Amino acid sequence: MIDNLIKFFILNGVFLFLTFGYLYMARRSDHTREELRQLILETMIAHLKTAPYQSLSIRQLSAQVGYVPSSILNVFGSYQLCWLEVCARVLDELYMVCEQALRETKCSVSQAGQNKVLAVATAYYDFAQQKPYFWKLVFDLRLAEGDTMPDWQSQRIEKLFRLLQGELNQLKPSATQAELADTSRALWASVHGITQITLEDKLFSAGAPGDVLINQIISHFLASWQQK
Repeated sequence: MIDNLIKFFILNGVFLFLTFGYLYMARRSDHTREELRQLILETMIAHLKTAPYQSLSIRQLSAQVGYVPSSILNVFGSYQLCWLEVCARVLDELYMVCEQALRETKCSVSQAGQNKVLAVATAYYDFAQQKPYFWKLVFDLRLAEGDTMPDWQSQRIEKLFRLLQGELNQLKPSATQAELADTSRALWASVHGITQITLEDKLFSAGAPGDVLINQIISHFLASWQQK
């Protein structure tokens, strides 16, 4: 009899704890909408420091920020759009890193163009090595059906391409804007491919590391491109 009473109180205690805990979380209004947005984004960013975005479900995020999933969706529209805003922050940081590398590269006038292109490519590669889960988010994230890529996301990616176009123009003043745009994309694609297979350890050999391969491919590419 006593054992049954103890079990009864324990089970009811757990039930009440979970019930009131859920109600508290459901009714929370400790933050303004903008404060809640920042709290959610900061929590997601903290997760990416040690794990991929796919390993954080919306329920796990909900538990960490102390708000029910519907509150999160009310702020962003969908869970994928939450991650898209994190992508924007990652791209902003990546742009700043590449721009700084470009600005800090010091070399002779004759080597300036090629060395600056190499500096940007190396900065891109190093960023991915140092923050792999941030980098992978940008390229692994798939929007849910019905969601559309906002203009501000496309504009951030375009800014990265434009970083190289100015330096390419210095190397080949006769190049048209269309040629510069296509060449910058070809270079980014090459650097991105080497970065990705290096991160995923798919070079399948003990040869030169990724940054050396990037140096080689850009040097050969630019030498050939300038002669055309």
